[in-house]
Amino acid sequence: MTYITRKRAKFMGMTRAVNLPYGTVLPVVGGFLVYEGVALCAVTSEMCHRYFVENTDGCGAERGHLIEGILRATQRKGAGHQGRWDRLWGDQIANGYRREDHPEHWVWAHSFYSARLEDLRHMAKLVK
Repeated sequence: MTYITRKRAKFMGMTRAVNLPYGTVLPVVGGFLVYEGVALCAVTSEMCHRYFVENTDGCGAERGHLIEGILRATQRKGAGHQGRWDRLWGDQIANGYRREDHPEHWVWAHSFYSARLEDLRHMAKLVK
């Protein structure tokens, strides 16, 4: 399994600071992303969700682009903000990527960051 940076990853890893450019491919070893033989973060961590996406199928760049667009659209305030969220809450596919342990707030589940491209494309259309 491999992951790819979906945007520059500049953060303090588990044992050292890293500054990885977009598109850096990292292997997964024992549930951790590894760079130059050093574990950076767990694949289920917030750091992983913030900077990386699964690339095992070779579609990490597209997956990262879609995730960035979805996150940007849902965070953007102003006209249409509530409508975007209403469409996500009302959609069966989108709800499959929402953490069930937060019934009153939308929190993306870990599965969102490795979602099928078809599902991400669908959700991207919902929030446009």
